Amino acid sequence: MGYPRRQPLESQYQHVKRCDKQVKTDAASTLLLLSKVKVESEDSYEKNDGDCLSGVNVKLEDPPEEKKASSSSQTDTTGSLLDAVFKELQELRTENFTLKQELKSSLSRFEVENFQGNDEKVRFLTGLTSCTLLMTLFSYLEPFLPKSSIEKFPMMMMTLMRLRLNLSCQFLAFLFNVHQSTVSRILSKMIDVMYVKLKPLVIWPDRDTLQKSMPIVFQRLFETKCAMIIHCFEVLIDKPSNTKARAATWSSQKQHNTVKFLLGVTPQGVISYISRSWGGQVSDEHVTNNCGILDHISPGDIVLADKVFDVQSNTGSFSPDLKIPAFIKEQSHLSPLDIECARKLALVRFPIERAVSIVKQKYTILNGTLQVALLMSRDGDLPEVDKITHICCSLVNLCEPAVSSD
Repeated sequence: MGYPRRQPLESQYQHVKRCDKQVKTDAASTLLLLSKVKVESEDSYEKNDGDCLSGVNVKLEDPPEEKKASSSSQTDTTGSLLDAVFKELQELRTENFTLKQELKSSLSRFEVENFQGNDEKVRFLTGLTSCTLLMTLFSYLEPFLPKSSIEKFPMMMMTLMRLRLNLSCQFLAFLFNVHQSTVSRILSKMIDVMYVKLKPLVIWPDRDTLQKSMPIVFQRLFETKCAMIIHCFEVLIDKPSNTKARAATWSSQKQHNTVKFLLGVTPQGVISYISRSWGGQVSDEHVTNNCGILDHISPGDIVLADKVFDVQSNTGSFSPDLKIPAFIKEQSHLSPLDIECARKLALVRFPIERAVSIVKQKYTILNGTLQVALLMSRDGDLPEVDKITHICCSLVNLCEPAVSSD
């Protein structure tokens, strides 16, 4: 035998408050209806009396004092209730107007007018180089952006700030004065749209275009044969609860659970290839040989890589000339040919590192620790982490190249 569960004090208060408000509303409606009926009755009574008593001199007695007092008291009560209802209605209207103004003022900071002519603000919040570029991107995406409780431009700014500054959904909810679930829903839809529309910005160039715009330093060292610079980078993720997933994403290099991507960068500093995500346990050599990048390389092309790559023996069927830093291994010293190769690679090392690392430097969401939920695929679609990485690479390609053509 149990006792009935008592509701929390706050719930009881809210229930009483709602009941009180409903009673006031019902009372006001009833009084207004009675007032209308009373007025109609009095008009009808006066009209009938006038017709019946015309020509007849009848003296009507005044109502007793008690009836007068009762009628006066009822009128005062009705007036007080109506005043209370009207006052409460006015307060609700004022509160509604105030909330609308607060929402409008919080979003006005992210309207188009606040970014025009302020390139520094655009660079800090979005990673794009100028306001003109930001407006061009918005004009291109605007017809495809989803409808929401906030305008389309603030939605795009919310997404770019999430990628650029790695702001949490909770912070963005405070900043844009919306609920956290609204932010999550907007970001998910925006990522889908931006991935589809910006995907063509990461494209493998044809050989003629590549050779005509080859930087001078690469022409001097490798003529016009250098086609690609490849590099693997890892993004930290939370520890998965599943044991197999935890083992597949463990990176011995980072000593953390990660996902791995392979980037292909042209000598001009343009990202031309981005692989799908791989578990951090997979080696760079395995990713290179199985991600599909070698299908784009023609015989005789020179491919530059850093010291972690040693896939030359696995690429014979494609016949690329893979240039990697020389390893001493079992040798006591490097040969003159290895020394010359190392010297050439050292000359282009800084442009290579800058072109590869600029993605994570510009969009710091790839420097943080991503949630495991971003690794899940919906209905066979790409995981959201793949889309985010692809969008970041596409936005980098919109900006000026990292390598000078001189």
